[in-house]
Amino acid sequence: MTKGTSGTEASSARPPLRLRLGLALRPWRGLERRLSSARFSTWAGTARDLFPLTPLGLFVACASLGSYALFAVPHLDYVLQVVSAIGFGLVAVMMVSTILGAWLTARTLQKSPAGSSEPISFEARRGFGRGLRVRRLRWMPALEVSWRWMNPSGVAVHLEVAEDRRFLNGRVEALGRAYGDRIERRLVVEDSFGLTRICFRHWEARSVEIFPWSGALRGGVFLRTLIAGDEVAHPAGSLAGERVDLRRYAVGDPLRLVLWKVYARSGQLVVRTAERTVAPRVRVLGYLVAAPGDEPAAAAAQVAIESGRMGESWVFGADGEPGGSTTVPEARRRVIRSVAARNTGDGSAAGLRAFVDGQQGPEPSRLVVFAPAMAGAWTLAVKEVARRVPTLVLLATDGLLEPSSKELSRWAKAKAKVTHWLKTPEALEGGQRQSHDQTQSHDQSRSQGRGGIAGAAREPTENDAAAIGALARQLAASGVEVQCVDRTSGRELDLGRTWNANVVSAPSASARVDVARRAV
Repeated sequence: MTKGTSGTEASSARPPLRLRLGLALRPWRGLERRLSSARFSTWAGTARDLFPLTPLGLFVACASLGSYALFAVPHLDYVLQVVSAIGFGLVAVMMVSTILGAWLTARTLQKSPAGSSEPISFEARRGFGRGLRVRRLRWMPALEVSWRWMNPSGVAVHLEVAEDRRFLNGRVEALGRAYGDRIERRLVVEDSFGLTRICFRHWEARSVEIFPWSGALRGGVFLRTLIAGDEVAHPAGSLAGERVDLRRYAVGDPLRLVLWKVYARSGQLVVRTAERTVAPRVRVLGYLVAAPGDEPAAAAAQVAIESGRMGESWVFGADGEPGGSTTVPEARRRVIRSVAARNTGDGSAAGLRAFVDGQQGPEPSRLVVFAPAMAGAWTLAVKEVARRVPTLVLLATDGLLEPSSKELSRWAKAKAKVTHWLKTPEALEGGQRQSHDQTQSHDQSRSQGRGGIAGAAREPTENDAAAIGALARQLAASGVEVQCVDRTSGRELDLGRTWNANVVSAPSASARVDVARRAV
């Protein structure tokens, strides 16, 4: 009885299985947190970049060793021995060559000058800049050296061989605005067979300023007059108004100003004089909203600043940059630096209210907001500020998409009929297939609009004419003046008419690049 009681007490004193497993796995939980930390991820990425073998190279090396040790030697297969030796030897030679080439490239970059003090500055889609210059490994023809930009992002690097055939030059191009005080590059040294690869980072202290593509905005007047030109009578003004005042004739006054009817009635010579007037001066507060699809708006803001369409007295601000600028160079820097706040909490007009409160003074002011043609959180901030300051919202876009799938299908059928008589017999089959695919896609979009996929509505895009019209009506209902411009054509889209009459086709990315190159 005592023995059973002692056994029961011992079993009840033992902790449960779940607790024992938790105590046993406690050290592994700490290891899991360490493995998931950012420091370990950085270390793992660096180790992966410096490991010389690619998955293909590792497979070839293991397959060569395995076939040599397990099949070729036991079965005295000399052909397989030669093939295995060649495969493993090729991987070994390429690995040694890649390690040596990466070391020489890194050493050359370390001995090279720190970089030019001149910043890399050009316009996106229209210009390009010169970047890194790396010596070619001509005595290692199987090795290839390439690199790309990690920071600033959104920049493409095209490698060109110099005229002396000894260096590789990097030609930098971009599709949107970007900036940075330091360039971070990722260099890759690999062999032509794809067996080995080594990657490493290179930093250069050099500023980058890539301005947004202006398109055709410089050729047209897209911004309405912001400063009133009517003169107002004031006793302290200058004699620059209409000739509505009268005074006695003095020697030297032109006779064309004499009021002869008054002279005929009263016998006194009086002449017309200009009224003392002043011109009301309105201060323009320009603000750029950083949000998805803001590249056309950034281009419109830059053109307005550079061409003087903001008026004589103006101040410019943007998301991500507190305060305002009154000079053209500083305002241009605010335009390109606002890209950093595009997808962060500092974007979507987060600083609009503080900007207006800090810049509004005793003189009358007017707010001009350069915004993307997409609805977002910035509309709430604009509506709130518009209650205190007269506001103009300039929506900028790159063309418009057709709003009606029915009209699209008719246009596609008419186009197919015309091209049917113009195409050659060899291309006719492909044209019929393309027309059938377009008609089928339009029929699918029409069926989805009726309620396909559980009646889900089509998601608006930055070129959606119906979405832009709804956004304009929403802002106009709050007392905001709305203006919309097309960056590709440089013309203003009339928001007061039917949208179907102002629809233009949205050009593709390749077409936009071709237009930009022709403009150069």
